[in-house]
Amino acid sequence: MEMREIIEQTLISYVNKVIGTNFTIKDEDKWLLKDFSFDSLDFINLAIFIESEYQILIKFDKDMRIQDVAEIINTGKDN
Repeated sequence: MEMREIIEQTLISYVNKVIGTNFTIKDEDKWLLKDFSFDSLDFINLAIFIESEYQILIKFDKDMRIQDVAEIINTGKDN
């Protein structure tokens, strides 16, 4: 399995666990993962995209491995 597939599968499984649905990042009508080359900068951009689109926060450890995934709870308060 190539690196991209590992990242896709890991991300899909983490996100699905958090939101409890069959989330996919390969939907033709949505943003496509194939545009990323998966260096560390792209991995960060991927996490930012998922955070903004799906309100899911992905935390990485210092080696860019997924450390934690959590839903962002909207409290309705402005900071």
